[in-house]
Amino acid sequence: MIDKKQIIREIEEKFKDAKKEIGFETSLENLDSAFSIKDSVLSNGFVSDNFSRQICSRIAEAYGSWVNYLNNLLIPSSGFIPFQTESKIFSSEQDRKLVWSLIRGAIQLTSLNNLINLNKDKKLEKDFIDSSYKYWVEVFSPSMEKIMQRSHEAWKKD
Repeated sequence: MIDKKQIIREIEEKFKDAKKEIGFETSLENLDSAFSIKDSVLSNGFVSDNFSRQICSRIAEAYGSWVNYLNNLLIPSSGFIPFQTESKIFSSEQDRKLVWSLIRGAIQLTSLNNLINLNKDKKLEKDFIDSSYKYWVEVFSPSMEKIMQRSHEAWKKD
């Protein structure tokens, strides 16, 4: 059994170290609120020695999950009726442009994370963390909330 309190303390310590080393501005509370950093670490059962990469991986994973959902709004799986149904809800040109812009923004960030995995550039890592949070708060989350509200309302209808 893992000691959650000990892992949370370790997250907080490693976060301070990573923030000092890399120089990103976003707080642990904000990153956790947007990307469930603590839950992810607790689920994994450990805090990585390279905690900033663990944070980046969680951010990319969160965006990747949403990209899969959004992709199915544009090109629904033929074998999954719920996605076919939701795709019809968002079939206007305006909706499709919004969905594509969200996919594009998220992929822009996740591809940056993949580049950082290859080149280990700490400045890019700083930019990734801060810009991921900024994009989440200013664009992605508000847009996804509207999309999910519309989807939820459509599923409530007869």
